[in-house]
Amino acid sequence: LDWERSSRPHRFRFSQLATGAGVELTRDFHYKRMVGSLADSGEELKHYCGEHGIILCIADSVGMAVGGEISDEAAVMGYFNAARYVGGTWLSIAHVPKEESRGKPIGSQYWCTQPQGGTYEILGDTPEGSNILSLTMIHQKTNDERNPTLGWNVEFNNGSVRYHDADPMDTTTDMNKIPATVRIEAVLDKPMTAAEIATETGIPAAQVTNYLKRNSSRF
Repeated sequence: LDWERSSRPHRFRFSQLATGAGVELTRDFHYKRMVGSLADSGEELKHYCGEHGIILCIADSVGMAVGGEISDEAAVMGYFNAARYVGGTWLSIAHVPKEESRGKPIGSQYWCTQPQGGTYEILGDTPEGSNILSLTMIHQKTNDERNPTLGWNVEFNNGSVRYHDADPMDTTTDMNKIPATVRIEAVLDKPMTAAEIATETGIPAAQVTNYLKRNSSRF
């Protein structure tokens, strides 16, 4: 569900992804250019998804899909109510403030509290002149168990886009954005004291000590 662009760039990128993965383009992938808000389009989309057996909807992006101010709680709740009405699983893409990117989308706090599967922050890092985009995905909020932080190196070539698994400690240059638990576990390849871990990771010693106490059975 595209509120931002047109079908041509989506089809081009999708063909690149399919080529990189070594699979054929699938007819199970549907594209729909959106104009009105999700709340105003709920009835149409529910019928469309039911007719085609669609189980995953990707909204790009919620800033335009909400049909109002992204800080307006009523408008944001209208978006989520419409998504629940349509049914299936939803991936809602949102922008974050440039000055403070900690997995919180711009606007109402409901962007963080309403998603049942949680919110994820995507960090991107591209060395100058490189065709590799390093991505780090951090599970920032969840109602259940937090998923591990993941990393990929995305290789862009003329006709393909390929994803390669990578250590999330290597996919971003800003270690302060990596969860403390990931940074602590990354250095635990040899016996270390809490003070030594704190020095190596830059995490306060008290926080390191609390983490080790809570997870003493693992180490």
